[in-house]
Amino acid sequence: MGLMRRTLVPSQRPAGPVIASAHPKRANRPLPLKAPPATLNAMTTTTIGPTRPTQRIPHWFLRVPELVFTLHLSRLTPWLTMIVTTGRRTGKPRRVVLDVAKREAGGLWVLAADGLGARWVKNLLADPRCQVTNRGRRFAAHATVTAADPADLVAEVYRDRPLYTRLIYLAVGERVHNEADARRLAEGVVPVWLEKDRTA
Repeated sequence: MGLMRRTLVPSQRPAGPVIASAHPKRANRPLPLKAPPATLNAMTTTTIGPTRPTQRIPHWFLRVPELVFTLHLSRLTPWLTMIVTTGRRTGKPRRVVLDVAKREAGGLWVLAADGLGARWVKNLLADPRCQVTNRGRRFAAHATVTAADPADLVAEVYRDRPLYTRLIYLAVGERVHNEADARRLAEGVVPVWLEKDRTA
């Protein structure tokens, strides 16, 4: 689940994920936070902690949102979105329900709680093509795993849904009293941009 799958626990990671680029002079340097999203084609193990934050949440708690989509009730939960990725090893469809962090023209922002260690993020790094369901509609998208600062997105979710955010943070043992707490706990989160495929 989106916010539930966003990390609420600080993790040990460098100032920004390493960006792999085909251009030799641009390879392996952090992406400026204000720059357009750039695809992460490679991962560094230093950004992945020994235990994923979502492992602290009961399995059944994470599965409940999936029922919303199974029962075709996603119109009632516009803040949730389902992403179908392609398994990097099996090639089979893999589903995950996340919170919508922000809507922009042409796509959605979501956040990976487990950073680059999230399985769905690994799948998108291997194949950025995915299917997105939101507000009862399904569309093809191209995912970009970015090095943008997640604090602003987490803060926006908190401002939009404060009680919901506090409850989700509480599920992993963290208390959030204000926006500053949300920003502090955003460390280690990886923003993912889902851009609608206009050619599909």
